[in-house]
Amino acid sequence: MSLFSNTPDELDGAARTIENAAARLLGVRAVLERQCDVVGNGAWQGPIATMGLLSTAAHTAQVAVYVNALEQLAASLRRDADHSRDEISVLRSIETRVRNAPVPLPNVHLPRSGDPEWRAVETAYRNAGLL
Repeated sequence: MSLFSNTPDELDGAARTIENAAARLLGVRAVLERQCDVVGNGAWQGPIATMGLLSTAAHTAQVAVYVNALEQLAASLRRDADHSRDEISVLRSIETRVRNAPVPLPNVHLPRSGDPEWRAVETAYRNAGLL
């Protein structure tokens, strides 16, 4: 899958991939939290244990930041996919109305299905009184 997508399904697929990565990082965070608990409960003592605890706590916090960023990115991709689906639906509705117009306009290029250019075609047909 490419990082750049033209279809809502590809955006949803990218969101799923990112959500899976976030879920794996949650597993990493859980391991780090357990490690903090072990060290924090006194299983290990001394300056090295303290440094290890502080380092692990910092890593745990950073992983939480990464998880949050990935979850936000996945949600954004899903919103983009939904928006794209809505836009495609509108463009197909315009296409249907234009194709069913009683008289075709001369010199008006009809774009491929789902192309945003359908909005300009709709305007031309409306200005001609055909829609």
